[in-house]
Amino acid sequence: MLGMDKQIVISVKTILISLVFILCFYVLYELRGILGILYVSVLLVISMENVVRYFMQLTVFNRPLSRTASVLISYALFLMVLLLVLVTAIPMVIRESQRLVETFSFFFVNLEINDQNIFESLEFLEVLADMVHGGTITLLLRESVAAVSKFLTVIVLSIYMSLDWENLKNRFVSLFSSGSDMKAQDLIRVIEIRVGSWIKGQLTVMLAVGVLCFLSLTLLGVNYALALGFISAVFEIVPILGPIFASVVATAVGFSQSPTRGLLVLLFYIVIQQVESNYITPQVMKKHSGYSSLVILIALLIGHNFFGITGAILAIPTTMIAGILIERFTPLLGKD
Repeated sequence: MLGMDKQIVISVKTILISLVFILCFYVLYELRGILGILYVSVLLVISMENVVRYFMQLTVFNRPLSRTASVLISYALFLMVLLLVLVTAIPMVIRESQRLVETFSFFFVNLEINDQNIFESLEFLEVLADMVHGGTITLLLRESVAAVSKFLTVIVLSIYMSLDWENLKNRFVSLFSSGSDMKAQDLIRVIEIRVGSWIKGQLTVMLAVGVLCFLSLTLLGVNYALALGFISAVFEIVPILGPIFASVVATAVGFSQSPTRGLLVLLFYIVIQQVESNYITPQVMKKHSGYSSLVILIALLIGHNFFGITGAILAIPTTMIAGILIERFTPLLGKD
């Protein structure tokens, strides 16, 4: 009888623990938006930390800049660069991209096979009207406002966290025992260094590839050189498939002007990718251990599948952090 009562007590306890775990999982799921914003903010703080420390080393009136001043200057420069891109580069890219789309639309509308127009029933005005009446434009505006709101939230949170970053790290380290606090502190330092260096290196590679593609296409007299250079820079973050997609688009534009120009564009893109793979990336990333293209590609696919474009963007730094954690904790598990 006593054994039966004990078994009943254990079962109730197990059920309660299971319910608590389910409740915690549900709460985390409902807070996924807020947790995602916090995670993006932390990544931005880590990315900006090297810039903040650089300004903290500067002296003004024989006194080093305070962390508050360094943080405000760093984020002000970051926002100024974004604003400069939005005001100058993005409008030009949009204009050329519209011209590019119009060119391909005209090509497809007038495409004929056996003297028959295969897209003669395509009515773009009707499609546009359906989009407007169907609420697509309104939905797009609503999503744009939400994206801007999230961006501003990330910036504000990142600034506050950057201002108190040292205290936040110390509080995190204090959660560990006296024997593990130094390891936790070293772990944070390694994550800051590797993620920060990867972001700087990736931005440098993207900028270099974008400029090379823009200059090459301009030299060849290819239309929409700025838009195509921008596409090449952005898709450089996607290993293997990104450069292939950018080269296919640019080559198609070249062939739309003349076969010779199309072949020259393809040749130039092959040369640029060889230079990027064998010289630019090794030189820029030589201080960073890096991961294989297959690992990065799988991480991008998983991130995009679960969280869309945001997940794809965050997939690589998340993979890096996970790799650092595995590096540090695998030897400890082996000792046990």
